Amino acid sequence: MCKPTIFQKTYQNYINQIENINLSDISEIIGGVILNNEIVIPFFNKYYKISSKGIFNNLGNKADFSEAAILSKYILLSPQKPINDNKLVSYPELKDAGPLTKYFKDNAEGAIAKYFTNNLARLKTAGKKLEGSPCSNIDAAYDLKLKFNPLPKIPIYLLYNDEEKKEAFPAQCVLLFEQSARTYLDEECLAILATLLFKRLKQIAEEDKKQKNS
Repeated sequence: MCKPTIFQKTYQNYINQIENINLSDISEIIGGVILNNEIVIPFFNKYYKISSKGIFNNLGNKADFSEAAILSKYILLSPQKPINDNKLVSYPELKDAGPLTKYFKDNAEGAIAKYFTNNLARLKTAGKKLEGSPCSNIDAAYDLKLKFNPLPKIPIYLLYNDEEKKEAFPAQCVLLFEQSARTYLDEECLAILATLLFKRLKQIAEEDKKQKNS
């Protein structure tokens, strides 16, 4: 008999904890809906069902580890009432971000800047398809400013400047959270959430590129 992997053990541990939670009590707080004893949560514009049976996407497939970890923590860390503090902060400003700041920079902000360098139009298209909306509340000079809603209570603001060859300025990406994000997820999950934002944008861009070349 095969021994359970670390992923399987961790996944089952999350499910066991969720089983002890009254999902109806927190559904409205975290922006979910109860259907057939499951809580349904939009995650990067797709719906996921979470219950003691497991975590599944809209196609009925089991969520991968990153998705399962974030959605589980989103439920398990739910506050007792909605917290709204929309002051924008960078990842390093979060209380316990320190050890993960380099990971966040390399795998989220830096990854977006590197992949989309000199491809501002591609980033705009990918951002639109991921339902990013213009950030009218940010008064700063950037080539692109978009607000994404990967989870109902945790928007991510993407600010991007493309490379300026004449001035020798490399492409730059800044990702901001609302201060209340830390109430709903810990710093580790917020870092993973930001890397998933990059992966979703990259996936959309790659699919568009294949379609144009086919």
